[in-house]
Amino acid sequence: MANEISISAGFSASKGGASVAASFSGSLDMAGTEMQAGVQNIAATTTLIDIGGCDTVEAILIKNLDAAISLTIGLDTPITQVISVIKPGKGVLLTGTPTTLYAKAASSTVDAFIGVAEA
Repeated sequence: MANEISISAGFSASKGGASVAASFSGSLDMAGTEMQAGVQNIAATTTLIDIGGCDTVEAILIKNLDAAISLTIGLDTPITQVISVIKPGKGVLLTGTPTTLYAKAASSTVDAFIGVAEA
């Protein structure tokens, strides 16, 4: 089958008379059958992001559920190859990512929503 995963993202900004807007939407093929969504505790030490039974990752959404503490997402441990820093209450959508991702809370332990679909 084709186009089993639908994605969309966008933003707009304006300040001082200038403005910008950007958005996209599309679909991705899903050869596998694995997917999962749930809340994961992310420690102030490097934490492996749980992708369940997915052998490969076609799309992953990570949302920081904390109201005060940022999360750093990276490719290695300790995190030196940063993909994203997610501010409190914000999220990031990534496609075609490696199967091994790490997260680290700026301080304390926080919850993150993780939704993932296999390639």
